[in-house]
Amino acid sequence: MTNLNGKQRCEHCFSEMKKNTAICSYCMGANAGADESALKEGSVLMGKYVVGMFLFKDDLCNYYMGFDMERNSRISIRELFVDGLMKRDDKGLAVSMASFENSDKSLFNEKKSDFCKDAQISVNFNDCKNVCLVRDLFDANNTSYAVCDFPENGMTLKSYLQKLGRRPDEKQILKIMRGIIKALESIHDLDYIHGNLRPETIIIDGADISLMWLHNSEFGHASHTGPMKIMNAFAPPEQYKKGNYIGAWTDIYALGCVIAYMTSGNYPQDSLSRLMNGTDLQINGISVKFNEILLKMTELSTNERYENLDALCVDLTESKVLRLGTNKKSVTEPKKKSHKVLIISIIAALVLCIGAAATWYFVFFNGDAPKSNKKKSTKSTETASEPDSDKADDKGDDKADDKGEDKGEDKGEDKADDKDDDSKKAPDDEPDDNEKPDSDRNSFNGFSSEQWYNNVMAESSGKAVFGNKKYKKSEILAVEFCDSTDDMTKKHWDISADNDETVMAWVEEYESGYKLYIGAEGGINAGDSLKSFFIDYENLEEIEFNDALHTEYTKDMSCMFKNCRALKKLDLSGFRTIMVSDMSNMFENCESLKKIKFGDSFNTSTVTTMAHMFDCCKKLESIDLSGFFTENVTDMSYMFYLCKNLKSLDLSAFSTSKCKDMSHMFTKCSALKSLDFGQAVVSPNTNIDKIFDGCGKLDDLKADSEVIKDAYKKASR
Repeated sequence: MTNLNGKQRCEHCFSEMKKNTAICSYCMGANAGADESALKEGSVLMGKYVVGMFLFKDDLCNYYMGFDMERNSRISIRELFVDGLMKRDDKGLAVSMASFENSDKSLFNEKKSDFCKDAQISVNFNDCKNVCLVRDLFDANNTSYAVCDFPENGMTLKSYLQKLGRRPDEKQILKIMRGIIKALESIHDLDYIHGNLRPETIIIDGADISLMWLHNSEFGHASHTGPMKIMNAFAPPEQYKKGNYIGAWTDIYALGCVIAYMTSGNYPQDSLSRLMNGTDLQINGISVKFNEILLKMTELSTNERYENLDALCVDLTESKVLRLGTNKKSVTEPKKKSHKVLIISIIAALVLCIGAAATWYFVFFNGDAPKSNKKKSTKSTETASEPDSDKADDKGDDKADDKGEDKGEDKGEDKADDKDDDSKKAPDDEPDDNEKPDSDRNSFNGFSSEQWYNNVMAESSGKAVFGNKKYKKSEILAVEFCDSTDDMTKKHWDISADNDETVMAWVEEYESGYKLYIGAEGGINAGDSLKSFFIDYENLEEIEFNDALHTEYTKDMSCMFKNCRALKKLDLSGFRTIMVSDMSNMFENCESLKKIKFGDSFNTSTVTTMAHMFDCCKKLESIDLSGFFTENVTDMSYMFYLCKNLKSLDLSAFSTSKCKDMSHMFTKCSALKSLDFGQAVVSPNTNIDKIFDGCGKLDDLKADSEVIKDAYKKASR
């Protein structure tokens, strides 16, 4: 037992325990048999995540229970640790490569990319209450970690069965199966599969069942690099080779194996061994009909297996093994309507038709549609100045500041606007009226891209402060983000996406101008875009984020600080950039910027463009980019253009194999003396036009790439 934030909790699973309780009722006080590669219990990551008991490992990762001391909540932790490729140090914490061959480093980068993609798909399931969301992704101990939610009173299916102390009867098994099917349906409805279903990733919380640690697997070809090095008892044959066709049937196999595990308490034989031996799963203690269904669920051939959950549910209901409450027509039998119900239905239909006809007549002959009786929300708060509603014509003014120093047009500034975000479509099933809303998921007060640009960023002449014409950007000298609005002054206005006062801005007089405050209860949850957020705040000298701007769902940070010419330093250590794809022009023309601090959660694994990222940061002398992961970046053009005080750059961690444009990357870095490109691979087809132009002092270049070496030689002539 251990004391965490004033509560007694189990040191293994972190469930709350009563005083004088000897054994935890959730994990029974037993460590799950930690692997020799596992982190030690009690290890602390990022100063706030406490590592608990080892859960399991697969071909890519180690999994643990954990506790978040900041949010005071239970979590699960996933650690990138590839057997044979990585090893743990003697202290049981830091990780290192087992060898330093180039092929091993390349494989590590592939595995890290897979790891990050697994974590990043979580955002697609924000509306699915039976999927545990990934909340953080960061690098530490020379590897990567992801953190996901874990219900306060939940336990894994494996722990549940251990606590039960016996084999569950068929009724209990079917009840759990029903919950798992419901959770899988919400995933399959979004064209994903779970891909990692097993007793340790299924969580039981009373009557609720949720799933965690999905693999990044959309319907179609397997996305992970293979083959698996660790036999997974719950993985079908198609998951053992990259490129095999996967789908709902892949999860159905795993579900069948989970049920087989529940009947015996033992892991089933892995599918590759079954292929070699030609054996079926051994399933005991259930009815003949249920047994037949399970055998079909766990067929080794995808052609013999259930194609989808609908087909499975039809067999379960028709065989009367399981009654499923679902809105799928193929699962439930239609009830016969009585004559009384039929008559009432006909009368109701007639009434609706008459009403519709009356409405049509009114609209056609009077020229006015019926007015809605929905009341508009009124606000009684005193504001300094309400933003103009007539702002659409000024929307593009913030984009007018183009390159002024021999660069031509900006690249990448407008790349994200035209992207449709279909990844968050809701599943077909409507929520049960009796289900309790998840307050954490529904409290997404912040800036969604479309609403933000329509309601706030479309400012008069691009000079007003977040839609309030009373204050000009040039008058703002400092900005502070707040996790409450308790100190809000009378000079405030609403800048929330939904105009519901969940996010407020206010100003105070500060030196010769103003200090701008942006606040919300619990902090501001940024939506998918922070593009041009501080663009043209030309006299802004400092920004205090105070960990109150939450960026884990943001996809676009292009031009975020562009033309903040007076800004001297930036601390972005609290930024979580797990979903960001566009960082182009992010710090462009920050002419006074001398220092930028990136934290371990500043994750660049999904970024595709860094064009003009540090362009014209003229006073920047050094920058630590060792945590940057650039595997997916395709555009690095003008990235360090005119960083004329930059003396050295270590880009040895950069991967440039997918980069198509590196033109003018270091042009006019006139003070640059040392540049380390490491083992980065650059394609001969990559545009490297004038990459070293104006780098007259560069005399120490470390690069394995012949393309880079040749470009340096040409520039040195």
